[in-house]
Amino acid sequence: MATVLIADSDERTRRVAGALVEALGHRVVYELGRGHVDLVVVEPVCKEALALATSACNARRSVPIICVSSGRRTIAGPTLRPLARLEKPLPVGPFVRALTRALKPPPPRFAA
Repeated sequence: MATVLIADSDERTRRVAGALVEALGHRVVYELGRGHVDLVVVEPVCKEALALATSACNARRSVPIICVSSGRRTIAGPTLRPLARLEKPLPVGPFVRALTRALKPPPPRFAA
């Protein structure tokens, strides 16, 4: 089970994204706690959400990011290097595919 941080000021997006994450068997958080997060879902236009996502990325550099945007351009968004960029309203199929891809365990390494 992975921990997914949802950083978005829109209540509906948080609710839908959270339900989809939980349906896939993962844990949802809306704030940073003591543990690490395995994926960040962020609305890069929202300053507070962007600050939260940036903090999560600073704590763990390799954390994948999915941007869910209202379509407005932002200067800070491109610096995040997201795995996927989706526009609101949240498209369920592409969001689930992006989540699955982001949380897919790495292939096993075999000793030579």
